[in-house]
Amino acid sequence: MTDVLRRPLKNHELVKFLTGLLVFTAFLTTVQAQANVTLAWNPSSDPLVAGYNIYYGGISGVYTNKTSVGTATSLTISNLVNGNTYYFAATTYDAAGAESAFSSQVAYTVPTPPAGVQLLVTAAKQFVLTVTGPAGHTYDIQATQNFKTWTVIGTVTVGAGGSLNFTDPNAAVFSRRFYRTHDISSITPRVQLLVTAAKQFMLTVTGPAGHTYDVLATQDFKTWTVIGTVTVGAGGSLNFTDPNAANFSRRFYRTHDTSP
Repeated sequence: MTDVLRRPLKNHELVKFLTGLLVFTAFLTTVQAQANVTLAWNPSSDPLVAGYNIYYGGISGVYTNKTSVGTATSLTISNLVNGNTYYFAATTYDAAGAESAFSSQVAYTVPTPPAGVQLLVTAAKQFVLTVTGPAGHTYDIQATQNFKTWTVIGTVTVGAGGSLNFTDPNAAVFSRRFYRTHDISSITPRVQLLVTAAKQFMLTVTGPAGHTYDVLATQDFKTWTVIGTVTVGAGGSLNFTDPNAANFSRRFYRTHDTSP
């Protein structure tokens, strides 16, 4: 009996339940947008198995977390980061604590919550917006009273928790107020030049809605002069004509975001 306890347990039963019967159930909390995952399995039929150890981590084959669950056949792991992939494996152990080799690995990617905005009116009648979205994404928060004209009232970047709170500083001024978010993470400000048939230099300025840009021009790439200031509308771009282009033999342009 002593020899049996010393040897590592066979883990063919464990491999079977991890590769075939392990069930993931994921859900998000509504405020912090952090994910939980539940692992469940059938018990091993090996009479020497006294319990299970569950291992997981963010790198394949590298398990930085361990939980001993005894004879339980499920485990809920909390506070996982949305969009990240986690790797799980398990071992069995006997009454003396002898542990089997790792089972086959199972990978799970936490779903990324859709971007959204929720409104909470506090006791002090402040309008607090909870902006939810993928970590690292930047959003313009836009407000309107008539669903025709949308104004950017702030720009926020979502942290690792998947959400953040933003207070509308001007909500009390309006009898009603509606909100939406616009993901500007993939929008790269740029300026394109078109020379018209009338030899006018027309610039198309592209950037996040509501952002204000100085349009600068140069002839030598040393001295840049502001020739105009523009604010990008809801469409994401606008046209600007250089009124003095005809006075120069050559002219180069760039934009500078002056938004707060």
